Amino acid sequence: MLKLKYLIATILILLLFPSLAWAVQWEARNDVASDRVWHVLFSQPVDTQSINNSIYINDSQGDTVSSFLTPSADGKTIAVDAVPDYQPGQQYY
Repeated sequence: MLKLKYLIATILILLLFPSLAWAVQWEARNDVASDRVWHVLFSQPVDTQSINNSIYINDSQGDTVSSFLTPSADGKTIAVDAVPDYQPGQQYY
């Protein structure tokens, strides 16, 4: 009976408070400069303490590429700069 109460409470919470965050996956591009800095725009200020675990670049092998993440003054834009630069002919996600 207790498990049923937890299940119902969980379902109600999920229905009443849907996720406010969502992600966008951009289409592939082949004309990107190797030193490109991406700017990710959010509708609300983000928690700058949590961006290092939330925004990342993966190479074609699935490995995370080192990058600098720089929030704007208002916290709504994050600049993503890969270090070292992107390698020509490689794919990144």
